[in-house]
This record gives sequence, structure tokens and C-alpha cells, in this order.
Amino acid sequence: MKYRPSNGTEGMIFMDEFCDRCYYDRNQDCPIIVLTMCLETEDKDYPPEWIYIGETPTCTKFRADRYGPDDGPSPPQPKIPEDPNQLCLPFEFNEIMAGQVDKTHERRRNNNRTAIPKTII
Repeated sequence: MKYRPSNGTEGMIFMDEFCDRCYYDRNQDCPIIVLTMCLETEDKDYPPEWIYIGETPTCTKFRADRYGPDDGPSPPQPKIPEDPNQLCLPFEFNEIMAGQVDKTHERRRNNNRTAIPKTII
């Protein structure tokens, strides 16, 4: 049975799974995509590659492109080393603020302990 996405969201999910990773669409020039958007599934020119296998839509022409939609294989990018001077906020912030919170709490507690003046009788 031929497959055609029922809405844009379903189409984008299908294209993410197949077209965006396909060798045949590496230059974004696969004619299947255009034909499926322009024709009805009953049309004799509708691409036979988009079909259901069981209940799962599939493109039978799909061939994985290892490196994506570029003109040739690209080497893996080297990992960028972390900057040792970069502040690691969740840990530094808590350590810094823990001291500030303790000092503020202590000041408030001391300010509330005002001496009661003794009255002279």
C-alpha cells in the first residue's frame, strides 16, 4: 500500500527519519519528495518507493548517508577541549551563596536580639 503523510507534522517526522539522512537526497534533489507532495496516491506517477511495511511507513529507496547532505564524506570533528577558566556555575554559585546566606541569616538573628533596657525604679 502506498504511503502519503496525512499532515505536515507526520511528513516532517518521516522526512527526518528517511529523507534527511538519505544518500539520494544529499543535495536535496530527490524527486520522490516533490512527487509525493504534488500527486495523489491513486495517481499512476505517484512514487512507488513510499509504502507501508506492516503499519510502518517506509521509503524503499532509502540508503543511509553516513555524513549527511554534503558533497563528500567529512572527517569526524575533533572534540573541543573545555576551558579550565570556565565557571561551572551550579557548583561555584552554591558554594559562594552558601557563605552569603549564612552571614545574612546570622546578621538578621543578631539584629532581632536587641537588648531590653533595664528601667530604673
